[in-house]
Amino acid sequence: NTLTGNTITGNTEHGIWINANSKNNIIAFNVISNNGNGVYLWQTSNSNSITGNTISNNNYSGIILYLSRYNSLTDNTITYSTHGITLVASSNNNSITGNTITNNNRNGIYLAFANYNSITGNTITNNNYGIYDYHRSRYNSIINNTISNNVNGIELAGIFNNTITGNTIPIVWYGVESYNVIACIVIVVTVMEINAISGVIGDGVASDGIAWRPMDSDAIPVVIGDGVASDGVVE
Repeated sequence: NTLTGNTITGNTEHGIWINANSKNNIIAFNVISNNGNGVYLWQTSNSNSITGNTISNNNYSGIILYLSRYNSLTDNTITYSTHGITLVASSNNNSITGNTITNNNRNGIYLAFANYNSITGNTITNNNYGIYDYHRSRYNSIINNTISNNVNGIELAGIFNNTITGNTIPIVWYGVESYNVIACIVIVVTVMEINAISGVIGDGVASDGIAWRPMDSDAIPVVIGDGVASDGVVE
């Protein structure tokens, strides 16, 4: 099925709801606003494409995936919702690429119990958290995103074996903040200003996961951990 060129507004629950076991649908170039959620992929709605939509002013999430996998979310503009994009409940192996996610009340992108997802080349601005990678989310890649003017650029909590590299995070309160982060976390971030970046690596012992550095410093903030709390990079 292809849903394209529609204006969808004013629904109490969802603008578009892709129900259980719905696959290979294309949702493209729609205007979706003032709904409960903009687009909701529910329970094994796999291998769908959501592209080029303008999604705004929804009460909860612009796009939410629940137990849905192998979906492609590309080139959408998502604004003025509570969360821009939400992946929960084993929503695994999804690709989030080239989206503009801005002015959402809480999170630009929120993950919980979501694994093996790729978040690449997005512009994420003016949210509370740019990306909130939370609670048992594993093996996600957050690469080459521009994450600016959020209260926190990237928040990592209770996760392990995620890769965060090549992101640009200018002028934020915390560039990357982490706690209860376990094993093989790789963080390489270009920080355009001096950012206080602190965290917990491994077993819950508080320490500086990444120390702040000036814009022109040669130090590259990297944490590659075996669970031992330590300073990843000094200033």
